[in-house]
Amino acid sequence: MGQLAEAEDALAQANILDNQNCMVWGLQAILSLQYGSRRLKQACFCQKQAVKLGLSDVHLLEELGDLFSEQLDFDHAAVAYEHVNRKEPKNGEIIEKIGHIFTHEKNVKANADKAFLFYKKAIKLLKSEVGKQNLASKMYDMCKSNDKEEQMKKYR
Repeated sequence: MGQLAEAEDALAQANILDNQNCMVWGLQAILSLQYGSRRLKQACFCQKQAVKLGLSDVHLLEELGDLFSEQLDFDHAAVAYEHVNRKEPKNGEIIEKIGHIFTHEKNVKANADKAFLFYKKAIKLLKSEVGKQNLASKMYDMCKSNDKEEQMKKYR
C-alpha cells in the first residue's frame, strides 16, 4: 500500500499542476481501481474526466476496461472498450471483450443477442486460430442454450 500512496501523491501533484491532462486522470482512475470497490466512484469520475479531455491511449483504456470489468462495473468497462474500438476498429480482442460484457452472469444488462453480434465481428478479426476456436465454441454454446443452433452452421 505504500507504493500506492506514493503514486497517489504524485498523481495528485500532477493534477494540481495540470488538471486538463487526460493521462493523469486516466492513471488516477486506474489507481483508484487498485483499491477495489472502496474507490469505485472516484475511479468513475476520473475516467469520465479522462475521456472528456480526450484520452486516446488504447493500452490505458483497455486496462481501465479490464479493471472496471473486474469490479463488475460493466457500463464503465464498455465505455473504455468502446473508445479503444473507435481507435482500433480491427482489434478482435477488444470486440470480444465487449461481447463478454453482455454475457457476464452478473450484468443486469446482459443481452445474448448483442453479445453474439460482437462475437461474430470479433471472430472475423481474431488473429489466433485457438482464439477463434474458443470463441466459436462459446458462440455455439450460447446458440445451443437459446435454441438458435441454426445461426452457428456457418461457424462450424
